[in-house]
Amino acid sequence: MDTLFLVSGIVLIVIMSAVMFIVQPILKKRILSLKGYLAGVGLGVVTLACSGMFFYAEPGHSYLVQYPWGTQVAELTPGYHFYWYGNVLDFKKVVTVRLTDVSDKESETATTNDNSILVRFNDSVRANISSSTRFRLPEDPELFKKLALDYRTQANLVHSSLVPVTREVVRNAARELSAQDYVTGQGGQFEASILDQMENGIVVLEIVDSDPSLKSRPTIQQVGGEQESSVQLPTEKIQRIEEDRGLRTYKKMYQKVVRKKAPDGSILRKSHPIAAYSINVTQSTVENVAFEEMFQQMLAKQRDAAAKAAVSRQEAKQAEYERQKVMAEGETEKAKIKMEQEKEQVEKIIAAETDKKEEEILLQKAEIEKKRVEVEAKALLAKADAEAKARKMKMVADGALEQKLAAWVEINQAYAEAFKHQKVVPNVIVGSGGKGNSPSAADFMNIMTAMSANQLGVDTKISD
Repeated sequence: MDTLFLVSGIVLIVIMSAVMFIVQPILKKRILSLKGYLAGVGLGVVTLACSGMFFYAEPGHSYLVQYPWGTQVAELTPGYHFYWYGNVLDFKKVVTVRLTDVSDKESETATTNDNSILVRFNDSVRANISSSTRFRLPEDPELFKKLALDYRTQANLVHSSLVPVTREVVRNAARELSAQDYVTGQGGQFEASILDQMENGIVVLEIVDSDPSLKSRPTIQQVGGEQESSVQLPTEKIQRIEEDRGLRTYKKMYQKVVRKKAPDGSILRKSHPIAAYSINVTQSTVENVAFEEMFQQMLAKQRDAAAKAAVSRQEAKQAEYERQKVMAEGETEKAKIKMEQEKEQVEKIIAAETDKKEEEILLQKAEIEKKRVEVEAKALLAKADAEAKARKMKMVADGALEQKLAAWVEINQAYAEAFKHQKVVPNVIVGSGGKGNSPSAADFMNIMTAMSANQLGVDTKISD
């Protein structure tokens, strides 16, 4: 904006002078009076003077104004501000530090670009890490004033503090895990560690023995900081142990990197310079991790081996599935046969039980019928006994006259039947011709009738 005032003042003075001293003599006509000329030149001079008195604060920027008499003021709000020919230091409120070897359009939007960060994981694998971090400068006027006076320019702030702090934090975070852990799913833990150390300070690390039989103790000096970035952190060592009878063996001792803690249990941290100015980290991302060629080859072999193992596992699962399928089909068939057999057995059992019940019912019916017959027989026997007694009493009373008569009639019927076809009168009669002396069949029948009546004790005479 001060440039606008400067240009406007110069243009106004030039125009007034050109009209007064060039245009009017050529046209030989009075266009501008002396008072108007002096007023225009005076306005131009005032405009020129304003170019050193005001400046325009853009949104998203913070400014430190240093007046000619030595006073320093922080201007953090947008708009016009006085600076009375003083000096103005311009800082962006949000600074993006992008550390990468790749140049693209996104890099052009960053406040600064630098090379990627060479780190070493705790399994000695090297990698180039590309990261992007956004810092927010303090909003407190006094803190911003202190920051602006210490660094004077934003470039100094970035290259002397923000970039080194970012590199140190990323390298220290890489020491907390192995490259193998990173590629197997702990990348989020790595990024979280970076953000934590950016916000709260760089953690102090130590290497301890992971064997529970040994006392946990540091085996090398504490690690952490830019100057120790080339230290190779071992994760395994072999200790030779003398045993009885002169036998020697080797024992593996595993070590791990952990955060060192104070006696009160809190994590020990090393503060970084940006903490003194209340510079906040609003975003920290890991854009790319480029491992060294040897590790990438190992990963490729692991990937191929994992793929083969996966195929083998899949084939084994398929074979197991087929085996289980065959077994299941066999079990199903066995169950089906068993079910059929059990069904037949149940049907036989039911049939046998039904036959048994039917036989029991028949026996019960036969028993009932037997009892009924016995009852009827007893009744008939009783009836017969009664009738026999009655007949006997009747026969005793009339001398069995009825039976005798029936027998006599039957005997006579037999005689009559026997002589039915016999001639009562013979064809030839031999005799003297006298009366009463010629026997015949009728006489025989009369004799037999009388004899049977006599035998039966039947009196054929009719009593008066």
